[in-house]
Amino acid sequence: MVLLTTSLIEKKYHHHELQKNSNKNNGKNYLLKMTHLYMDNKYIHAIGNISMCKNLRVIYLYKNNITKIENLNFAINLTHLYLQHNNIEKIENLNELKNLTHLFLGYNFITTLEGMENLEKLNQLHIEYQHLPPGESLTFDLRTLYALSDQLEVINVTGNNLTSLQSLNCLYNLKVLIAKNNMIDNQEDLGKLIKNLKSLKQLFLQNNPVTNHHKYWKNIISNCGNALINLDDKMINETSRCFMNNFNSMQQLKLEKRTSDVNLSENVTASLNLPPAFKKSVSRAILQNNSKLSIYDFKVTEDGEIKAQIFPSWKIVSSRTNNNNLHLMPRPFWRNKLKKKVLSQHSKIMDSGIISSV
Repeated sequence: MVLLTTSLIEKKYHHHELQKNSNKNNGKNYLLKMTHLYMDNKYIHAIGNISMCKNLRVIYLYKNNITKIENLNFAINLTHLYLQHNNIEKIENLNELKNLTHLFLGYNFITTLEGMENLEKLNQLHIEYQHLPPGESLTFDLRTLYALSDQLEVINVTGNNLTSLQSLNCLYNLKVLIAKNNMIDNQEDLGKLIKNLKSLKQLFLQNNPVTNHHKYWKNIISNCGNALINLDDKMINETSRCFMNNFNSMQQLKLEKRTSDVNLSENVTASLNLPPAFKKSVSRAILQNNSKLSIYDFKVTEDGEIKAQIFPSWKIVSSRTNNNNLHLMPRPFWRNKLKKKVLSQHSKIMDSGIISSV
């Protein structure tokens, strides 16, 4: 059990710096002037009172056994804090570090990203590979994220069992997003996020299920605009970007054409006043590749506009009707009726002829 104190710091630097000084007062002056503290891999389990080192700018405390962030309120000039590979379970006691720009908390036991609302200058946050309970993932406190939205440019959330990155939607100044080795699988959800991150330049999503989706690369480039220059450690050149922009334009035109064709078919079928069963077949025939409308299917109005030719609705036209009965006879039966009528008239003539001859 090792406690980080000023005496431990003096022992650490005794053979390097303090041996040049003749008395303890000079040693204390050196602690006041110290800007970098290297105490990594020293089996430290807690941070004690080191307030004498008021001018510290960088503290290296990684690869220790620290369980709590504490006793750092004095370090108002601190810009870099390295606490990865420890046993920290909660982000706390950082409110006074107004000048902190880089925070490294990877490989700890943190379950929630929180407690950084007052870090007004934080630019990079690394919280990768937390030792989480089985079946759980890293969660995000929205108050902390909104507080960091103005200045945070780099975030590393690799290996935290994340299924979605939508919580990072408010980080509109984010330039580098590292989210490797997670469980992100929703391509549509990811596309919405990237579309909102207008400043994003580098995106790393290796070893996520979403990278195995069809057209993953194309969808990411089409949603990111022109800012993204690196996707999964592969540079995006202007040739591929132009190709994707042209491809998306063609896809949009095809979609618009298909929509217009469907609307046209609906207008035509509506004007025909067909039964519902016939409307589907007519619409299908119009939308087939071999049944395209020709120039004769359009007309020019008096105002010079080109409009689709609207066909008149079906009309019931009366055919041959009987004087006594106005019932419409189907066409196949007309001839039979006429033959019967002719035969009856012919028989009458014959009968009249036979009678007259007799």
